[in-house]
Amino acid sequence: MTSDPEFTTTLVKMLGFLLLMAGGAAGVLLLFKRVTRSAGPVSGRQLINVLSTRPLAPKKSIALIQVPGDILVVGITGDNLTLLSKIEDQTLVAELSAQPTQPTFSNLLNRFGSKSTQD
Repeated sequence: MTSDPEFTTTLVKMLGFLLLMAGGAAGVLLLFKRVTRSAGPVSGRQLINVLSTRPLAPKKSIALIQVPGDILVVGITGDNLTLLSKIEDQTLVAELSAQPTQPTFSNLLNRFGSKSTQD
């Protein structure tokens, strides 16, 4: 193998250009992450909160998800989300939303079940 000076300079230029392109791509990705992360709600609070989840079987669970104004009961599988119910009782929604700690799933379902049977 001969050490051609033209080959060496071409190789150095090619490697330098490759490093420059990789650095530019990494910079663009970091900038994109920073911009998209700060594009959330202005108040800094989360609009969607998972109140509780409970596994039912492998890759199957049920979750209580709080969205503004409602609490949704959602069935979750490996490749699907299904809306099972929607808690529309505003007193219950306010009570669940005001709880600072994460309530247990069975307590929430018991409260939801007792409220719906009284109506």
